[in-house]
Amino acid sequence: MILLHVVEPAHHTKGFERPKVYMEDVRPRFMAAGQALLDEAANGLRQDGLAVETVLLESGAERVSEQIAKQAEASACDLVILGTHGRRGVDRLLLGSDAEQIARIAPVPVMLVRQPHRKGIT
Repeated sequence: MILLHVVEPAHHTKGFERPKVYMEDVRPRFMAAGQALLDEAANGLRQDGLAVETVLLESGAERVSEQIAKQAEASACDLVILGTHGRRGVDRLLLGSDAEQIARIAPVPVMLVRQPHRKGIT
C-alpha cells in the first residue's frame, strides 16, 4: 500500500515571507507536518500487518490531480482511494474538484471516500 500526501505550499504561507525565511523556516515546517501525517497513518496500518510505503510531494506547476495520477502510474497501482470533502454547489464551482479530475485522468480505477458529515462542521 502506498500512502500519498501532496502539500500545497500556498495553503501554508501568506506570500510575504522573505525567501530565506520561507526556505529555512516555513517550508520545512509544512513538509514535516505532511510527513508526520503520513507516518501516523502508516504506523496504524503497519500495526495491522500491512506493508506500507509513504510518498510526500509538494505541488508545483502541475495540478494535484495530475501529480496523483502520475504517481499511481509510476507506482503501478491497481486502485486509487481518495478522500473527498464532498463540496457541492458554488463551493464546488469556485474551488473545483480535484477528486473529480483524478477520477477522469487516473490510469486506474478511483474510489472516492467522503468524509463523514459532523454536526456543526461545514
